[in-house]
Amino acid sequence: MAKVKSKLEITNPNAAGIDVGSAVHYVCVPEGSDEQRIQKFSCFTEDLYNIAKWLKKCKVNTVAMESTVDSFVSST
Repeated sequence: MAKVKSKLEITNPNAAGIDVGSAVHYVCVPEGSDEQRIQKFSCFTEDLYNIAKWLKKCKVNTVAMESTVDSFVSST
């Protein structure tokens, strides 16, 4: 079966994505920005500064953030 190419246009070529978690954040930068496109960071203040430094180094000017929280109520 032939591989189908996507026809989606890149609207923000300098955008990064961050998966925000309670213990770690996964950050992905655009292709060609860094040898390692995806990095894992902890959630402490120093780590947040390191995310900002890395995004600046990669010339990112737009960030999309995602966080999923599973919450439930237990009845007793």
